[in-house]
Amino acid sequence: MPGSNRNQGPIAMSSAARAIVCDAVMPPGEAAPLGDATIFVTAAELKELKEKVWELLQPYIRRADDPKRRPATARRVSYVHFGHLAREFSAKTQDEQNETEELRS
Repeated sequence: MPGSNRNQGPIAMSSAARAIVCDAVMPPGEAAPLGDATIFVTAAELKELKEKVWELLQPYIRRADDPKRRPATARRVSYVHFGHLAREFSAKTQDEQNETEELRS
């Protein structure tokens, strides 16, 4: 029907209204982790870290298939983690590097 809205009815909610409801249940920034760390690890240690994080996530991952296991206020969250080799940086400051280059000239 022209002009009709499939989302009309007692549970119809705009995106903005849904965001307000979700923010009331899980305020952004309050519970959501955000950060990064540069760490020095061996390949074996990085593998161990991956396994420990995976183990920590298991109780929450199991909830995905069984809504009865979720608390009423639980919300779907995309939890992303990754490790990658970081660029190595020189311990020298730019001035120290310039002095070294001048001495070589």
